[in-house]
Amino acid sequence: MGPRYEFTLTRVDALAWLSLKREVIGWRKWAYIMWFASAGIALSLLPEAWVGAQGDQKHWIAFALTFAVQFVLLMGFLAVKRHWEADRLLPTSRPAWFQDRGDHLSGTAPDGSTLNLPPEMIGQIVETPKHLFFSTRGSVLILPASVFRREQDKHSLAVRWLKKVEALEV
Repeated sequence: MGPRYEFTLTRVDALAWLSLKREVIGWRKWAYIMWFASAGIALSLLPEAWVGAQGDQKHWIAFALTFAVQFVLLMGFLAVKRHWEADRLLPTSRPAWFQDRGDHLSGTAPDGSTLNLPPEMIGQIVETPKHLFFSTRGSVLILPASVFRREQDKHSLAVRWLKKVEALEV
């Protein structure tokens, strides 16, 4: 059984988890496609005097600008959504703890409950420069890098548990 680490989970930690790149699948994929298709719809609704005749240079510039505006709006919307989700995931900073118990990991989930994660429950292990995440269906164990004395300790924990999870898949 390893030592028990105590730390504070903050909204920054929740944002770090929510900001990780994820695969765009299902309805989200279609929502993105429709969002960008709306750039073409918006362009078609603008007067020809503003956008020029279809196919000429002025028209392509107008299309590029309309697409760029849609992209900026989408990125802004996603940033606001991430902050809103971070507030929902971790409304206030809270004390947390973590312990590697050999056969499972224990620690505080963002909602304040205790997570006990044997290797078969761990869905994903993600190591970033500032965090280590152990996700499971419906929750995540977030470990800020400041929990570890050295970067190597964080990396060793990630590798050791990744090997345990991969051993189950064989």
